[in-house]
Amino acid sequence: MSDLPELRLRELASDLDEAFVLRLAPLFADFELPAWRQRQTCVRGVRAALTERMEQAGHEACLLIAENMQGVTIGFLSLSLTRDYFSGQRQAHLNELAVAPEHQRQGYGRALLREAERWAGLRNCRALSLNVFPGNEAARRLYAGAGYQVDLLRLARPL
Repeated sequence: MSDLPELRLRELASDLDEAFVLRLAPLFADFELPAWRQRQTCVRGVRAALTERMEQAGHEACLLIAENMQGVTIGFLSLSLTRDYFSGQRQAHLNELAVAPEHQRQGYGRALLREAERWAGLRNCRALSLNVFPGNEAARRLYAGAGYQVDLLRLARPL
């Protein structure tokens, strides 16, 4: 028996779902960002990416709403199918995972990550990849605790 809370995942069903997803966009920049990153620019970029993902969800990608067993919307995740750059093997990429602030620190992040892995496994993926800012300590702890390790480091220099 798992110590994680139970979740139900479903596709977006209404404008309220879309508003919920977009309301969580600031969470993706609510930590120390690299010096050249502007918080508002990051939030705008996340909102634009989420809007595009909501419009393009289908066989190769999904954006799923997470509800607790009482039917309360607690978060969402977005995944897409891709290929490993080196091996060409099928893998999944976790584009976004978010838990509403009022539901954080209750195990829902771990439960959503478990569901992302299940989604990838059902599609015969060999790995699940993700990106995380160095300053997002909470997310990094979540992923490290679930066994995720650094695969590649992305470096940048503003010009």
